[in-house]
Amino acid sequence: MVVDQYFPHIGGAERQISILSLALRGLGVRTWVLTRRLDPSHARVKRMGGVAVVRLGPAVGGILGRAAGGMALAIFLLTRRRRWQVLHVHGQNPFELGAAVAGRLCRVPVLVKITVSDFLLPISTANYSRFAPMSHVKRQLAGRGRRLLLRLAHVVVALNEEIERTARRVGARRVERIPNGIATELFPPASPAERQQVRCRFGLSDTTVVFLYSGRITPQKNLELLLEAWDRFIRARAGVAPVCLWLLGVPDNPEYCRRVAIRAEGTSSVQLLGRTDDPRPYYRAADVFVLPSLREGISNALLEALSSGLLVVASDIPGNRAVVNHLPGTWLCAPLGPDAFVSAFAEAVPAARSRSQATRLAQHHWVGSRFGISETARSYLSLYQELTSKAS
Repeated sequence: MVVDQYFPHIGGAERQISILSLALRGLGVRTWVLTRRLDPSHARVKRMGGVAVVRLGPAVGGILGRAAGGMALAIFLLTRRRRWQVLHVHGQNPFELGAAVAGRLCRVPVLVKITVSDFLLPISTANYSRFAPMSHVKRQLAGRGRRLLLRLAHVVVALNEEIERTARRVGARRVERIPNGIATELFPPASPAERQQVRCRFGLSDTTVVFLYSGRITPQKNLELLLEAWDRFIRARAGVAPVCLWLLGVPDNPEYCRRVAIRAEGTSSVQLLGRTDDPRPYYRAADVFVLPSLREGISNALLEALSSGLLVVASDIPGNRAVVNHLPGTWLCAPLGPDAFVSAFAEAVPAARSRSQATRLAQHHWVGSRFGISETARSYLSLYQELTSKAS
């Protein structure tokens, strides 16, 4: 497994690699995680969760750090070429490109998983460019590097229809659809007694409807728009039964986090809960999961919330549509304005109060049948076996 960043950095790709590696180990596949060394204090080789993690390159940030890390990775792979049967690349950065080049030189099959829908555009060229300005030259270089990565791959794995369509358009030789998966047994709906107990621990009344966001605090998550929508929703509900919004997340962008915190302080009934290594108590206490992102591949947190039986209000983007399109108890909202979110919040409150345990359990089983990590791992194993048989 090759990825630009790994734990202690927490994001969707890192969490997915961790649970997928464990599931593959249960199927007899030995995995390594190769990643950049972002901090001099991090050990170059360490076992994490039963998986060997190797950190490569200098502890330097920015585009130079990624390029240097990619070169170190390519050298590492080329000098140990007999160890690898498949290179499974997660993402679309210069570090991952180094793996694809080395794989081609070593004659090792390269599988590239694209993690976001607009992967040919750097984050700063999407419709939230005001958060991260990028020069024209860097945009051109990033776009060309990502196109080259797709063309070097033996197989591109797409999480949703838009990723698949774009990958085919730019010349990927083969594209397969394999969704992210989660261990749904870890995210069952709470029983009424468990739910009451955990809500009591959080100091919630029986009548309070809890909206929950869980994820990174970054511009692509669109949290300023969420807070604007929440403020309008609260103003329209003056004197009505209590609601609250929890923001549970990892601060990834200091300036953006500061703006979100300032906005949250001025918005009624919002709590910034910070980072947690175990979001399950929050899922058990909450009623509605909110995901206003501007882009996603397939969100792990969205799958966890659905498995936990929560209602969902999410942005209408390809990654979210791939999961919840037409699913009862979900609302998809245009991500560039607050109006649709305000309306969805208003509809979700009575739906949350009338939601039955049977409905929560049915939703949990539906998620397991479509997004269980065991099935995802078996799909990858089948692909690995096909690739290695052709390479031999």
